[in-house]
Amino acid sequence: MERLLYAFVLAIITASFCFGQITLTQNLANTGPIQTGFAVITPLQGGGQGLSVSETFAEQVNGNVFQTSVLPSPLVTLTDVFMNSDPSSGANTGISVVNPNDAAATVTFTLRNQQGVTIGVRTLTVGGRQQISRFVTELFAGVPELSQPMTGLVFINSSVAVGVLGLAFQGPSFTSLPVAMQLAANNAISAGTGTPTIGISTTVVTPQTPIFSTGVMTSPVTAPIATSVVSPLPGTITQAPSSIAGIAPTQPIVGSTTPLVNATGGGPVIAAPQIGIGAGGTAALLLPQVVTGGGWTSQIVIANTSATPQLVRVDFFNSTGGPLVLPMGSILPNVLVPAGGFVTLSTR
Repeated sequence: MERLLYAFVLAIITASFCFGQITLTQNLANTGPIQTGFAVITPLQGGGQGLSVSETFAEQVNGNVFQTSVLPSPLVTLTDVFMNSDPSSGANTGISVVNPNDAAATVTFTLRNQQGVTIGVRTLTVGGRQQISRFVTELFAGVPELSQPMTGLVFINSSVAVGVLGLAFQGPSFTSLPVAMQLAANNAISAGTGTPTIGISTTVVTPQTPIFSTGVMTSPVTAPIATSVVSPLPGTITQAPSSIAGIAPTQPIVGSTTPLVNATGGGPVIAAPQIGIGAGGTAALLLPQVVTGGGWTSQIVIANTSATPQLVRVDFFNSTGGPLVLPMGSILPNVLVPAGGFVTLSTR
């Protein structure tokens, strides 16, 4: 990727609207190898009543810290993300998609301009329990309109329910986009409006495929994103040993068809699969993108507004579906959140 999250995976609001906004200081940045993935928060006791979860991304660039906060993603089969790109200023939009299902997801991205005209269609196959992150300029490479400043909508249509996260970048700074919600039946994609101006391409995404490409823009930006490379961003990771005995990083996660998270908005509620043994299920929450290393850090705040303590389990997965190796471990099996209190977790 040209930047992370510039590495992803679903769902999201800006820091000012997030209940658990955390100020990350410069010494919290992780300078180790970049790793990306997703997280699942599963209530074990109390049914999740009164639980609120938020995540803060932070990136350190040349002594400056940039950050934004996101919320858990509902699962959707059809949603849209507002996009903005400008090669001369360094503006771009990153999209992360995580597939928590056993089955592969066929995900179609449709780019429409301000007038609603379809100018590009791309289809990717995302394996079960896997995640991808791309910039819009990567997804629609070769589309002439993206060689100039452009705003539009990217419709994301999946064969199975997925989590979606959108981040807007302006040079080294970034902010989260609104939570991706399930679209109602009456939508432009289902109606088939808009005439594409280019052909459809299909790609099967493998775990080795880059996530958010090759570099970071400096500030101020003086060159197009495609040609400016300064330092690595969350992207393809080197396979690391599992911290869980007997589980290899590439070993698939065994799951069942128990309902997991939900989707709200204009469309119906969507049941999602359980993610692994003991993770997911009813009331579980999905964070489509977590990151550590390369100057990036994720902080997760789990708050309990109820009058009784809550016990939760937190699982971290890498983009291939294996355990995400972190200093605190890949699985936190018993996290006690006090009544009226909160717990903070960091990938550093």
